[in-house]
Amino acid sequence: MANSPQDDAAGKPTKKQDKRAADIKGKAQHELHAEFENLLQSILTKPHLWFDRSLQYLRNFVATVSRGIDRHKFTAVEGDEALTVTDEKESSTTITTKFISSLAAGKNLPDDVDPILSVLSRKTGFHDHLHHESMIQNQKQKVKLTHLTLLDGDNNQIHARLATHLADIGRQLVEGDIIKLELFTPLTYHVKEDSPLMPALFILQYSRVGHAPVPLQK
Repeated sequence: MANSPQDDAAGKPTKKQDKRAADIKGKAQHELHAEFENLLQSILTKPHLWFDRSLQYLRNFVATVSRGIDRHKFTAVEGDEALTVTDEKESSTTITTKFISSLAAGKNLPDDVDPILSVLSRKTGFHDHLHHESMIQNQKQKVKLTHLTLLDGDNNQIHARLATHLADIGRQLVEGDIIKLELFTPLTYHVKEDSPLMPALFILQYSRVGHAPVPLQK
């Protein structure tokens, strides 16, 4: 007795079933993209959502494609509604001059000007930290910190530390990145007990505004 076409196809999806599976997969992907787009639109209309702890993965991703070493691999595609970004070789951002020398001299800084500095080096790592809630028990916690060495327009250097909430995004900074300090606190410290006070910065908010090769250090 000959096998029927139905028996021959047993266990194999038909073209109709293949199409249905593809349609279901396509619909699921469309719904996923739509949901993610809604999330991004919500962040644009409610910027405070950007700082939600659950969105750290998104902040890390944005930092990687916009500021990471391989950021030039992630270019705009024709038809995108994207801003035109100036090539880093053509960056015309002016680095602030006399900023570090003014700090060192103890001069007051203008409140209406956000200094623009260049990144000479960046180091991110875990450090022991005595949290205020654990001081009684004298328990140290590991905290991720990002330290920077910055240059101003006079080629003077200053050490800086990013606030802990910026440690992850700050690790995407590379030599030559140009950053604008939007919120910071000037500090002073002694390299040695008998050495003069040196200026430093504690940065609470910054934005990357360009990239250019750093000047040769003497």
